[in-house]
Amino acid sequence: MNKQLTLIRHAKSSWGDNSLPDYARELNKRGQNDALQIGEALHERRIKFDQVLCSSAIRARQTLSRLNEALGLDDESICYLDDLYCAPVTTLLEIIQQVDNSKHHIAIIAHNPGLEDLATRLSNERKTFSTCSVMQIEFNMQDWRGINRTTGTQRLFLSPKTI
Repeated sequence: MNKQLTLIRHAKSSWGDNSLPDYARELNKRGQNDALQIGEALHERRIKFDQVLCSSAIRARQTLSRLNEALGLDDESICYLDDLYCAPVTTLLEIIQQVDNSKHHIAIIAHNPGLEDLATRLSNERKTFSTCSVMQIEFNMQDWRGINRTTGTQRLFLSPKTI
């Protein structure tokens, strides 16, 4: 069975409280609405994840929570990782390559510029990852360790402005 990777940038966050560290910023109202809409769009397309790897930053966690209102993910399928917070491509690839091969479709909820750079590297498709953008990439391979450079094909790209 082919592997599928869905990259999701966190939704729009608030800059209203300058005393908060970047890690602790929450979603603003638009971000909350966008994440719910994207979750509904994924649900309508019958997209299901075997595993979701989510940055432990507050805005990423809240994005997942709103997505999950439409997706109904099992708690056991969700893993929060500190290493996903503002991770560069090399770190993102290391995390993906360590995924158990029994998982065929994983999602990563994280941050730019890492996600956008990773999407370009894996699919050879240059897309702008505005907040809450989603790219699904399919790989004709059975082992996550084989994913490296331009090994996949973009199957879906969504953003709040395109749904």
